[in-house]
Amino acid sequence: MTYLNLVFFFPYRGAGGVPAQFLTIAQYLLRSGYPREKLFLIDFADGYMSTHAKGIQILIAKEGKELSVPEKSIIILQARGYWTLPSNLIIPDNTLVLFWALHPLNMSLLEEREMSPKIFDRLISGILRCVLFQKRNKLIKQIQLSLSHNALFFMDGEVRKHITKNINNKIGFKLLPVSIDVDSIPKQDALRNTNDHVINIGWLGRIGDMKTQTILYLIDNLSAAASRLQNKIIFHLIGDGPAMVDVEKRLSESSGTYFDYRCLGTLYSEKMYKYITENIDLMFAMGLSGLESCAMRIPTLLVPIIYENISGYYNYNYYYKNRDFTLGEILNNSHYFEREPTLDSILNDFKINKEIHAKKCYTYVKNNHDISILSDEIISAVSNCSLTSGELIDEGLKNFDLVSRFFHGIKYGKWNGMASHHF
Repeated sequence: MTYLNLVFFFPYRGAGGVPAQFLTIAQYLLRSGYPREKLFLIDFADGYMSTHAKGIQILIAKEGKELSVPEKSIIILQARGYWTLPSNLIIPDNTLVLFWALHPLNMSLLEEREMSPKIFDRLISGILRCVLFQKRNKLIKQIQLSLSHNALFFMDGEVRKHITKNINNKIGFKLLPVSIDVDSIPKQDALRNTNDHVINIGWLGRIGDMKTQTILYLIDNLSAAASRLQNKIIFHLIGDGPAMVDVEKRLSESSGTYFDYRCLGTLYSEKMYKYITENIDLMFAMGLSGLESCAMRIPTLLVPIIYENISGYYNYNYYYKNRDFTLGEILNNSHYFEREPTLDSILNDFKINKEIHAKKCYTYVKNNHDISILSDEIISAVSNCSLTSGELIDEGLKNFDLVSRFFHGIKYGKWNGMASHHF
């Protein structure tokens, strides 16, 4: 087998699903015999991948300093407009480029503004949609070019649906589910004592961005259900982020006789596994966080992505019931919602059938998201990718469109047509 240099690009200092995913894959490939000298991570010196990697080469991203991708490489990127890459990242023209859509707003025209509940944001979104036709056409062009070269994959059906809604030909839209190393994750003791009168419910994940409204909605649902059932719920919030102040305020307002909470902040690896397996009965999560919870044999309910205040009751489902590997659907008021609360029956059923749901969640993740199963698909995706950086540049996909260049210039103080910002 001929091994290419395999380069994972995601400089990021906080805990997040993408750097965790890239690191999981790189570590597994290293253990499975992929040559160490052929594996690279691009990250900040104090970034998540840099500080958690074991035995993998790190290419350090530094502000204002050029960083070159090694020759004869394939670079794996979270899907994005190619023109948005930092200008001090030097990618040889013959470098293969593989895009992996790991977020529903990857390659979105207006990103989170178009999903915002704020009227002003929606108004601006409508105006910008009219003037950003060049960007829209470029995104479609990049998607089509990438698909024709086996260079674009989607983590689940929801991400695929959202990104490709403006593409008529749906052929070739391949799913590449996210993966975790199931066997390396500690498991909760099936015989752990639980008190039927107190349910310890956890949230695992970042507190902010697309998850903010989701968490606030969940807090409201849980506190109301606890009062109706007169069943004590202790909500354990594991994570941190820019919306922490708003979330803590809502938690404080919701606390009472039947609802209490604990804020743990971000917990890593062993500390996180230990806390969850010893303290959590039922987990709510989305994305990679929920897969980890399932791998611990914790019954885990999948939460939606919410960008606006919604009315009605969302019908939460366990991870093992999802389709197309979906790890969080995007909701708005156009969706169907139950008229009566649904959490009451979910919580009552959980107390009776906890072990059944725990086994089903674990089996689902083991059979569908274990790195030992998906590693062959990852290697196949790398082997079949034929899109080069030079082809993307030749198609004008390294240049900003006029309107994007204007706004980018305001943000970064640069006005040239190529990617203008640094790490």
